[in-house]
Amino acid sequence: MFTKIKSLFNINNSRRKYPIIFKSSLFVTNNKEEAFDQIIDRIYQTVGEYENLKEIEDLKIRTILYITDMHFQIMNGGVLQFVDNGTGNDFNQIMDSLKKLELLPQVGICKKIQSLFPDSTVPEDWEKRRDLIDIINDEDSKPEFDPETFWNEVDDIYDENVDLLYKNVVDYVHEYSKNVA
Repeated sequence: MFTKIKSLFNINNSRRKYPIIFKSSLFVTNNKEEAFDQIIDRIYQTVGEYENLKEIEDLKIRTILYITDMHFQIMNGGVLQFVDNGTGNDFNQIMDSLKKLELLPQVGICKKIQSLFPDSTVPEDWEKRRDLIDIINDEDSKPEFDPETFWNEVDDIYDENVDLLYKNVVDYVHEYSKNVA
């Protein structure tokens, strides 16, 4: 089955209104990863630079971008990099976005990560989060916890389920495009 996405997305930013035109000729492929890449390239080209995802008013586009930011961090340096870098500031919004797209394996990874933090709360503040990650990754602080094994396991879970992420993002955009005039 071919993926065909044809529509007009209107992205409202506090500064400008961005239209994204998804032409069926751009998104015809059997490969969900290719369709995902095309969609993301088109969104980034249209949205441009942004300081904070909360600036983007269109919730559906923001949902895609939260997931995309997480995905690119993980593909670049693993799940730990996602949590440890600035994308971790949006951990809760990313988890909500994953739930919205029914990406249950990725939600499970986030829940495992949450369980590492006091009160199962991943701090939005980058410095606080990094300090806690340093403590979590200190092999001497919890002898029963092997951080290297943990991060490798969640990386493996992510890798095993990345095709589901591509599929669900493409399907989400496809459904969204049907509802936009």
